[in-house]
Amino acid sequence: MQREPVRRAVMLLGWSGSKLRHVRKHEACWPPGTAVFAENVTIEDTFARSGRAALREKARRLVAEAKATKAPRLYAHIFSNGGSMLLLEVLSELEPLRLDGVVYDSAPSAEGTIRPIAGPVIAYLSGGTLRERLPAGWAPLWAGPL
Repeated sequence: MQREPVRRAVMLLGWSGSKLRHVRKHEACWPPGTAVFAENVTIEDTFARSGRAALREKARRLVAEAKATKAPRLYAHIFSNGGSMLLLEVLSELEPLRLDGVVYDSAPSAEGTIRPIAGPVIAYLSGGTLRERLPAGWAPLWAGPL
């Protein structure tokens, strides 16, 4: 049986307190021809002072795996605030690769508002400030510049 070529790569970035086996269950969401790799995010990664170093190391592993696939498209599938925090670290390590899309599977906030942790990621990916990139109706959600 001939193996299907890799058409896309996806980084699954777990939620705070996730177990890797639970994050990996979401690999099935992606079609054949997708290279999927996952990282979990512990409570310590999210809230401890040493957590940023752990997130940075996980980000480096994810970026190395993404580069190794040589896939023409790269996506991030993130879960909640922990996944968003890990994505910010991934973005700082990503050069010269770029993301073709981000799937926000969940991010807690009040119904009808943009997810608070998603804001910095949206601004980073868009190359501008939130006020420049978000619809006028959403911009007043923030009191000051981000």
